[in-house]
Amino acid sequence: MDINSCLAAAVEVAVLQDDVLTKQLQDLQSKLEAIGIVCNDWKFGVGLSMPCPKCKGRQPMDMNLFFFIHETGKFATWKCLGSDCGWVGKIEATGEFMEDYPLQKQATGKFMEQYAIRKQATGEDMGHYSKIKQATGEVMEHYAKRKQATGEDMEHYSKIKQATGEVMEHYAKQASKSEDCKIIAESQFNLEPLSGKFIEFFEERRISEETLRRNGVLQNCSKTAIAFPYRRDGEIISCKYRSVPKGFWQEKDKERILYGLDDIKNASEIIIVEGEIDKLSMEEAGYRNCVSVPDGAPPSVSENIPTEEKDTKFQFLWNCKAYLEKASRIILATDADAPGQALAEELARRLGRERCLRVKWPKKDATEVCKDANEVDLVSCSHYIDFYFDGKDIPV
Repeated sequence: MDINSCLAAAVEVAVLQDDVLTKQLQDLQSKLEAIGIVCNDWKFGVGLSMPCPKCKGRQPMDMNLFFFIHETGKFATWKCLGSDCGWVGKIEATGEFMEDYPLQKQATGKFMEQYAIRKQATGEDMGHYSKIKQATGEVMEHYAKRKQATGEDMEHYSKIKQATGEVMEHYAKQASKSEDCKIIAESQFNLEPLSGKFIEFFEERRISEETLRRNGVLQNCSKTAIAFPYRRDGEIISCKYRSVPKGFWQEKDKERILYGLDDIKNASEIIIVEGEIDKLSMEEAGYRNCVSVPDGAPPSVSENIPTEEKDTKFQFLWNCKAYLEKASRIILATDADAPGQALAEELARRLGRERCLRVKWPKKDATEVCKDANEVDLVSCSHYIDFYFDGKDIPV
């Protein structure tokens, strides 16, 4: 079997596989919608969060149901993290569709067997073959010429080419997305609901289980750290971890965005704080239109603002530009210490001073002021945070 025949066989197998997966997804979608699990963007191998159709959540749009379709399309699983619900389940694709899957595996195996025989017989450099295989456009052009020369049925080839083009475009987009952002499927995190010790940790900071559930705060399975998933449109983009008493780390090589980004979608006024716990404290006070920076505060203000490409420390602002542009008023509720004030200055320089206001936190006692939103919540002994503005600080 020559290289073009091998590639033609591989193309037809790829088209068959994509068609089977589409049928399985349609079947799963129909079954899931019948029990109330509805999603506008069904994807294989990507965990999603949505309101639980059973308990409806305690607040509107509580994203307390974690849902996952396996990358093979064979089944879907879900679990509600609501303490009063805990709904779990699993649905499999129909037997008809599942029978197709072994057939395509068998076809692929035959192709690879022929390919291995060819490799052994010719001893050619298979790295070169891989490059040719990846260059789908060149291979398909050569294939077209070959079929035209031999007088084979071009209608069949055109259908395969069109289907292959769509498949390859889809995979190219996914590969580009994975290379640039390396989005993580929720199932790959090995996360679980918060245990008692971490719930107590948040209770000591006056943060309720309801707020934790709505924000999808979890823990790693080793029970050594709290997990703060960073989501955009319900999909996890990255995750930040905190050990107790205080140690932080993040997933490597992931796109950096603001924590709580979905809460400021289309908001005309937003609040920016310095940490995830401050964002949760703001919600306890009634302010959901709040986000946190992912990396804390810089030690001091930089001399110059770098270009977007070189502004690595504040790349999260550029990544969330579409959300931030819609706000006419931005409240910078950073920490009261020197790094916190430096962060406020850096944010104002990039977001536009004309729409930024800086918080002046109230006094904790006769000599000290509260450091951040969570400390205000603790000292005030009530779930209420007010903004104290100094005329000198308006605008920043």
